[in-house]
Amino acid sequence: MRWALAVVIVLTATACKKGDPVKCEAACRNYAQLDFWHGADAEINKLPADQRDAARQKKLAEFTRGLERGLDLCTTKCVDANYDKDVSCWTNAKTYEQLQKCND
Repeated sequence: MRWALAVVIVLTATACKKGDPVKCEAACRNYAQLDFWHGADAEINKLPADQRDAARQKKLAEFTRGLERGLDLCTTKCVDANYDKDVSCWTNAKTYEQLQKCND
């Protein structure tokens, strides 16, 4: 009887495995950074050269506010869903194009 209970506990613990919050946070940060700056850089580069620094500072503030608001939600979803494969890909991506391949 004790053996059966131990098996049930082990199986339940294995089935409820969650993702690593530290890895998920790092993956969410990298994903957000690559995704945001892909669009922002395109907008900034369309501006005259003398307006780019100010625009970049404005976009940096926008990115920081957005990251603060969304990081906890992204991390929580990642941990709950246990996105091991995605976390590794999102964390290792160095470009927006590499990040997009994670979703294939």
